Amino acid sequence: MLSLYDHIFEPLIILNLQKKIVHFNPAFNIFSKQPPRILRGIEHFHQLFESADFDIENWLDQGFTKLELRVSPELQIQHVREKDLRSQVVLRQFPITLEDGTYIAVAFHDLSIEKNLYDKYRQQLEELRATHAQIIQADKLATLGEMTATISHEISNPLTIASGNSELIDAFLEMEDPKAVVPDLRKANNDIRESIDRIHNIIRNMKHFLWQSEDTKEFCSLSDAINNALEWLKSPIESSGTRIETLFRTQDTVVLANKLKMEQVVINLVKNAIDALEETQTKDPTVTIELLRSPEDHALILKVKDNGPGLPEIVKENLFKPFTTTKKVGLGTGLGLSISQKIIESHQGQIEVEPCEVGATFKVRLPTIEGYSFTRGDKVSRGLSSKQGPRILIVDNEPQILNVLSRFLEDEGYHVIASTRPHEAIKFMSKMDVNLILTDLNMPEMTGHDLAKELRMHNDWAPILYMSSSKNTDAYNRDKESMKIAGMLVKPFSRDEVVRTVKDALGSKK
Repeated sequence: MLSLYDHIFEPLIILNLQKKIVHFNPAFNIFSKQPPRILRGIEHFHQLFESADFDIENWLDQGFTKLELRVSPELQIQHVREKDLRSQVVLRQFPITLEDGTYIAVAFHDLSIEKNLYDKYRQQLEELRATHAQIIQADKLATLGEMTATISHEISNPLTIASGNSELIDAFLEMEDPKAVVPDLRKANNDIRESIDRIHNIIRNMKHFLWQSEDTKEFCSLSDAINNALEWLKSPIESSGTRIETLFRTQDTVVLANKLKMEQVVINLVKNAIDALEETQTKDPTVTIELLRSPEDHALILKVKDNGPGLPEIVKENLFKPFTTTKKVGLGTGLGLSISQKIIESHQGQIEVEPCEVGATFKVRLPTIEGYSFTRGDKVSRGLSSKQGPRILIVDNEPQILNVLSRFLEDEGYHVIASTRPHEAIKFMSKMDVNLILTDLNMPEMTGHDLAKELRMHNDWAPILYMSSSKNTDAYNRDKESMKIAGMLVKPFSRDEVVRTVKDALGSKK
């Protein structure tokens, strides 16, 4: 009767109540890598397999005691008779009752192939990540190479000033009475020091651009990133005679992003536009950079337009694929747009070519910081999600304050959501529960007092903390009882003050 199990494809052995092997199916021959004549001479399980991390014998003993279906965890077993052979398996045991007695069957679900495929896939994924990082770095180097004229010009100016003032100091020191020109000596020395500081800052920014961690995201101003990118492009802009027009149609340009990556995207888009205008010899070449908020969902929109001949339809289809370029051989890598797309997508945004009558328009869309800070999938959020910490909403129009408070509170296990616009914060709270609100008292769109008043009118009684300078403590005292304000953080505040005040406010929540 035990031979009925020979037709099962899964490797299987059958043990009697003395735990001796009394039968094995053909699939087990293949799995164990042992011929039948050898297997017939083996009586016990431990003569074939052992595991360093799992007590198989104890697991078998429990099966004989309970006589029920039992499944082991996934484990690695060593083939005793094949020292270099290991298998990743899940063991399943179940009782068999026949006329001549009760037996225990042990089936082997072999996961070795799946495990090897998974390991190979993970290795390939790591190689792809490394390759992607190298490509991004190569694009940075290529971009930096194109901007060497600007860097050379930026460094040569302070070097000239320092050299000239050094000669002045030598001349002053050769005078009969150097004390008479001490003020001039000090001025020349200060000019030299300022020139050296300027050169140091340029070199530091170059290193920062090349080597900053690609994973770091913080609250920053996209308009500042655009202005920094245009500074890097000063030389190609001037040499090509291109006019740059900036239209910032919103004052709220704060995004949750890697600022240097945003600069890299702007550099790629603007440099591509300049090159296209120069190559086609467009009359009055103009690149327009527009920044606005989407009227539908308040996402931040960046548009880079040029007044050139536009993009051929055949090029548009493959525009964001690697090594696609409209430039002449040797003048472009064809990686800029592909890398820009990856950067924007890593920020949960989109980049596309927008239809237009004249020239080419690239449109970048970045999510609101309220939604992105709530759902972002980087390592900080993944760590917080496992802690299930309280949700804290910070409302402040200063990105520096958002960054400082986020670092303080995320280190304590809180889930931080940020907003620079009180009206959007109110909309967010109508859809999502938060445990605490920190709001600045002085904001251009709406004061912290008005925000608290609006929330209380909608019966939202989550604890609220005000943030402001000490001169506004009267406002806090007026609202403390009438609107149940839980406390106030006086700027500038320390990490300990923030953590203590937040814990007190959450502890007092009813």
